[in-house]
Amino acid sequence: MVRILGLDPGSRVCGYGVIDEHAGELRYVECGVLTAPEDRAMEDRLGELARGLKEVIAELAPAVVAIEDVFSHQNVRSALALAQARGMALAVVGLSGLAKVQVWTAPAGESWPADDPYFTKAPWKDAEILPAPSAWGGDFPDGKLPDSEKR
Repeated sequence: MVRILGLDPGSRVCGYGVIDEHAGELRYVECGVLTAPEDRAMEDRLGELARGLKEVIAELAPAVVAIEDVFSHQNVRSALALAQARGMALAVVGLSGLAKVQVWTAPAGESWPADDPYFTKAPWKDAEILPAPSAWGGDFPDGKLPDSEKR
């Protein structure tokens, strides 16, 4: 069995989801959001998110982490804030000693940047995107995943 933690880092909210994979079967474990007060300084927000992420990793004990990459380049300040949040998540994952897979999501209708050295030379690990399973296992009301848990 492999437990996988997926992260969508942000500077105010960090989304996460955990699944177990066993012999090709996927089973939902937990999903939620880590939050930090908007009115606090960036370093305080990132510190709060880091503490929460450390707790999630300690409690749920994933073996692998998939982290979404920064792909928004329309607003430099937003891209910088997302990059800082992603850096925080990578640091927590690195300190935890977990394997990681970086996920780059191209915006709809845009092609991959053929001449971008970050994209063409980065040590990406190929990941196969699987369709959602017909059943997640466990007992879910009306067969639906529960709402995310807020920490």
